[in-house]
This record gives sequence, C-alpha cells and structure tokens, in this order.
Amino acid sequence: MACAVSALFIAVYIELFHEACVVSRGAASYGLLAGEVTLSAVLHVLALALIAFVLFEAISQQRRLLAWLFRHRVALCIGVVALCTLVGLSGSSLAQWDVLTGTSPRGTLLGMSRALRSDEWAVNTVFAAAQQGTGFQAWSTAIADGSDVTMVYAQPCWALATLFRPFLWGYLFFGFSHGLAFFWSARTAALFLVSLQMGLLITRDRRGLSFAFALLVTFSQSVQWWYAVNGTAELLIFGQGLVLVLHHFLESERLSRRWMWAALLAWLICCFALILYPAWQVPVAYACGAMGVWLIVRHVRSNRARPSFLRFYLLPLLCSMLVFAGLVGIVLFQAQDVISAVRSSLYPGSRFETGGGVLRYLFGWGYGLFTPIAEADFMPADGSMNACEYVSMFGLFPLGIIVAIVQLVRKRDGLLIAVLAVYAFLAAYGIIGFPGWLARISLLSNVTFTRLLLVLSFLDIVLLMRSLALAAQGEAPAQPRPFAWAVVLGASALFTVVIAFCTLQTITANKRMLFMGLMALLVFVWVVVVLAVMFARGRKALHEGACVAVLACAIALPGLCVNPLQLGADSLTDSAIGNVASQIQEQEAGTWIADAPWQSQLVIAQGIPCPAGVSTYPHISYWSTIDPDGSFVDAYNRYAWIAIEATDGACEFETTRADCFTARLALADARALGVSYWLTSSDLIALAGSSDAPQLVGSVEGTDLKVYKL
Repeated sequence: MACAVSALFIAVYIELFHEACVVSRGAASYGLLAGEVTLSAVLHVLALALIAFVLFEAISQQRRLLAWLFRHRVALCIGVVALCTLVGLSGSSLAQWDVLTGTSPRGTLLGMSRALRSDEWAVNTVFAAAQQGTGFQAWSTAIADGSDVTMVYAQPCWALATLFRPFLWGYLFFGFSHGLAFFWSARTAALFLVSLQMGLLITRDRRGLSFAFALLVTFSQSVQWWYAVNGTAELLIFGQGLVLVLHHFLESERLSRRWMWAALLAWLICCFALILYPAWQVPVAYACGAMGVWLIVRHVRSNRARPSFLRFYLLPLLCSMLVFAGLVGIVLFQAQDVISAVRSSLYPGSRFETGGGVLRYLFGWGYGLFTPIAEADFMPADGSMNACEYVSMFGLFPLGIIVAIVQLVRKRDGLLIAVLAVYAFLAAYGIIGFPGWLARISLLSNVTFTRLLLVLSFLDIVLLMRSLALAAQGEAPAQPRPFAWAVVLGASALFTVVIAFCTLQTITANKRMLFMGLMALLVFVWVVVVLAVMFARGRKALHEGACVAVLACAIALPGLCVNPLQLGADSLTDSAIGNVASQIQEQEAGTWIADAPWQSQLVIAQGIPCPAGVSTYPHISYWSTIDPDGSFVDAYNRYAWIAIEATDGACEFETTRADCFTARLALADARALGVSYWLTSSDLIALAGSSDAPQLVGSVEGTDLKVYKL
C-alpha cells in the first residue's frame, strides 16, 4: 500500500509541478493546476505512477544493491559534490536577474527560480560574486562605503572566521561560479550524511528508518526554503554533528582518538556559534543539548566511564576549547564594531520576544508540501506571512508525541524523556509564552515563534523514529485481532480529518481541493503505517519500517522542487548593467550609485564600489557626511535596501519599509559622498543646469538607463 500511495502522490505531484513551471514561464494555467482533468494529464499521471511503483518494488528487492549504496554512501556523496562543482550546478534562483532585466532566463535546467528568495539571489549570492572582484578580502570595498564581510551575511574571504565556515572554502579555491555550486551541493551532501548518521544513532542502526529520517530532514520545506541564508542547513549539520562527535568522544577507548574527537567537537562548537542567527541557534542548541545530556547519562550509567575523569575527559575537552575559543574570540574582537552597529540599529536591532502564537502553525507540516507548486495560494488566511515563514518539517504533529508517550509506558527510554522534556519547554514558550525575565535568561527572547517551527518539527521526527525503532524491538503480539486493526484504521482516519480541518482553517487554496485530497491520502497512509509498527512490533514491524522509507521518498520530492537546478551563473555575472559598469570602471575607476537597489546590486556583483544597493549594517558616519545634524539618522540606522532619487533640492532620507530607505540626493550631495558615476534614468545634465554639469559616459542598451560621470 505504501508503495502504491507514494507512487501515486509522486506522479500527481510531478504533473502539478510541471504545470506550475510552465505557468511560471508565462503560459496560462492549465490541466490539474487549473482544476481541469485532461486526457494528457491523466496519461502522464498513470505513466509516472507506474514507473515510480515499479522502481520502488524493484529497488526494495535489491538488498545487495542497497547494502552497497549504504556502505559507499560517503564516496558517492563526494562524487556528486565533485560533479556538481565541476559542471557548475547549484540551487540558486539567480535566473531571477534575467527576469528582472527583461531577458530570457538562462541556465535553469529544472524547476523554477524563486523571486520570493531575494535574500539569496539578490543579496547573499551577489555579495559572494563581489568577493571575487575584490580578491576575497575580509573588508569589501564593493559593499556600502566598505563593509566587514565576516559577520552579517558571512562571505568567503581570506580571514580567520572562514576557518569555521567550511562550505565557503569552495569560493576561495574554485572561483565564484564553481564555488557557488560547491556551496549548494556540499551542504546538501553533508546534511544528508550527518542526518543519516544521526538516524542510525536514534533508531539503533535501523537503516530504513535512518534513511527516512535523513530524507525528512534534508529535503524538508523549512530547510529548503531557507537554504542559502541564515545558516539553516549549517545549524542542522553542526548541531547534529556535535551530538555524533560527542557520542564518539564518550565511546572511544583510545586516548589519542579521544583527543581527536575533542578537537573536532570544539571546532564544531565554534562553527555553530559563528552562524550568528540566534533566532534558530538557540532552539537548535536546546534540542541538540538534550540529546547530548542523554548520551552523557547513558555513558555514565553503562559503567563504561573512565575512572580518570581529568585525563580522559576534562583535559582533552578543556585544551581543545581553549584553543578554538581563543580563535573565535579574535574573530569577534575584530568584528566588534559591526556587532555593535547591528545591535544598536533600528532594524533588526536587539530583538526581545516573549513567545506565544505558534500553536496554529504546528499543524502546517501537511500543506507546506504544496508551497513549491503554488506558494501564493498556501498562505495564512490573514496574509501575515509568506511561504518561507510558516513551513515546517513533515513531523506529523502531534503523532510523534503520542507514540513516544505510548512507548514510554511500555518501557522507559532516556532519549524519549530528554526530547519530550525540551519539547515541552520550547512548546510552552511558543504556545503560552514566557514572562520577560524567563525569556531573557533562557535566551528565547531572541526567538520568534515562527522560528520554533523548524526545531519543534525536527523533534517530532526524532520522537517518531525513535518510537518506531523501539517498537520494532519489542515482543510481537501472538495474533493480531480484527478489532485492533479497526482501531488503527479508525484512529488514522480521525487523525487525518483533524489535520485536514486545521489546514482548511489556516490556508487559502483557491478551490484547489486536489491538494487537500493528496495530502489527506498521504497522511492517512503514514499514520496507518506508524500505528501498525507500534501495534505489530517485533519482526513484523521491519516491513513497515521499509514502508516508512518509501513514504519518506514521497515527502522528499516537494523539498527537491523548492529550489531550481541552475547551471552556471551567467544571469548575474553577464548582465547588461554589470558589463557597462565594468567597461567604464576599467577605463577610470570610481564609486557608483544607481536609482534602484537591484541596479546597484548588479554593479556590486562586479566588485565595483557602490554605497547604494543593500547595506547589511548601518553606516552612520558615511551618510552623516550629508546629514551632519543627524536629522534623518533614523532612516539609515538600519539594515536596508537603498534606493536613490535625483533632486535639485536639499537631501532627504525616507524610510519606505523596515528594511528599505530612499535617499534623495542633489549632485553636490553625491559628490560629497565620493560618488564618481551615477546610473540613472533621470537627465542629470538638465537637472544640473549650466553649472558644473555631469558628463554622459555610457548607457545600457535596451533601457533608458544612462551613466553620468560627476
């Protein structure tokens, strides 16, 4: 049943996603996506379902092949990363630059680029490209009036901080285009491998459940929608890595290996700390910390703890931590001005949250599967958040909690107790809220309720997989009773109805009830399989464990559809605006500004100095050059997209959004800021009049944009 349902889900999903991709390229909505059951759509679905079903059945019978793939998983992942890096395959949405400039999108092999992920393709990836133009220096001359790139939107650079950001190393050794491919592929491979190893630890080496765990984490909606910013993937890689390394550190018998694991543990702690996004760091630290406590308690109770605590435990850890903590201290000391500027800014500033409001979104793991197809249709009814904000992992909340409690009634388990305890603590903050003093001392004051979704759904999966693994080791009942199976089916149907009801209360789906039907079918089968494992137990549960792995493949597909398969980076590195700016800059170097922030970003991507565009932290001293009395300091004391308007009056700054301001500048103001070139659609010569008029030195073909030398 699991194979058939998964094959059907995959077939319908691929057809819907294909139709969505065609629509994204300008065609009218058609087929299943438009609610029309056409012959071609039915034939496509039947063919795809048959292929998927045959593949599932064939692969599940190839035990030797599966064993070989598992044994060589690391080498295979390294090979995939090497191939992607060599060819230049990434998941970046930088083809949006072609859409923005009115040209045909280049390089998108599969899927669709996401305009919604502008912080990836328009900020983070642009700054990485700029680093190549500036020689990968820690102080970028291209961003703002000069910016430290080791902290906010951490970029590849020859600096100590990059020692703790291994996925940026590809840029330094392979250049921007191939480094971008390494950045995307290496993190995917690392997250999958680390999650698979974590699954083996959680499930006591049950490969089917571990594979399912790795798929559900790596290709979850919450990870993929935030894949290139805020360190979402890195948090899960380093966080789970810390748990795994701690396990090896505790279990190692040789002192030399213990020192090695201690050094790796200290390095991972520093990598985790320098992600510098506390809204996710804090809850992930709680989750991984709970697992770490479980490992330590288990080690002590197993009587394998060494009698010489100082020599075998404390000394290796202490020495390693002192070395790496010293290095991190140097990094933070060098960037203290940046950290101070961010904390004292009006946006994002120092966040202080007290929790509450997450309950309604805990049920969002189902409808989040369809955001890659129709992100605009699956939004909260009040329109308060976009698709990125409310998606989570497919955690089947609250099923994991229920089966964990059932399993604890049968037999006590340290990991379930530890995870349930931290889950209760985080859920209490997210649902009820904490008083200010408790939120502050627990560090949860840095965490918005939407950022809890990733961690709570991750813990849901941990509880689910651990419970299934423990149930499979229990004694099977002598003979299954029809009444028991009726209870399983009835409970599954009830659970599905409740989830569907909660989904309908939360989203608006433009009458596309096909989505709801698919989700309900998949959820029903998931719950049946989970409850069957909990009921059957023993050896009979092994088959259901394989079913879980098959079902996880269906869940992974939507995650694979979030980001496109992008070949090369020509959309960014070979733009009309960038080419004109580079040609003029080669003749006589200078500082640039442009009307629109996105135009400035294309200039910055060439490594050309441009104080407009995106400023990752406030540059108050720079803008105060033309605002000496600080009349407009509230406008530019923020992370901001900066638009420029030409005026013949006094300079003004206007905050247009929390993360955007417009600077209205006269030619004298631009010159005072050290600007040499202005890319604009305005006639600056007419604006200047007869006195001190700028010189027209270039234009962008196919647009009304001109370049003036001031």
